[in-house]
Amino acid sequence: MRCSLIKAIISGTVLLTLGSCRMVSEFLHDEDVVASVGTYNLYRSELNSVIPSGLPQEDSIRLAVQYINNWASGRVFLDMAQKQLSKDELDVSKELDDYRTSLLKYRYEQHFVSERLDTHVTSTQMKEYFDSHKEIFRLRTPIVKARFMRISPESPEFESMRKML
Repeated sequence: MRCSLIKAIISGTVLLTLGSCRMVSEFLHDEDVVASVGTYNLYRSELNSVIPSGLPQEDSIRLAVQYINNWASGRVFLDMAQKQLSKDELDVSKELDDYRTSLLKYRYEQHFVSERLDTHVTSTQMKEYFDSHKEIFRLRTPIVKARFMRISPESPEFESMRKML
């Protein structure tokens, strides 16, 4: 009797928990479902956040259809991967940690550079630098190859030569 009561309480708790998850999900997304693939739902608010305001209606529709198709194919691909990969292959925690570390390092470097980089250079500073480093601005080979031709304006072919040049 006592054992069946405990089982009933546990079963009731599990059912209430599952039901409350669905209620919480519905509460958070109290709006239209635009697309659904398996257990995944794409809500109107998510779609609206992707489409910039001010677009013509035809462009908005085209962008929405493209986003929905990409979203749906991505979810189908994810489901297939989760079903067909082994448990070890599904464990991406090491790669995620490595990627997170890499992203944080990159963001810190960008922050460090943006704080310490002085982008304001005056024309006086440029002239001083050029004057003190003239040797690095000297060309070792010519940039332009040119041929010079002198034609007398009285020449009978002057106009045709001028047009060809």
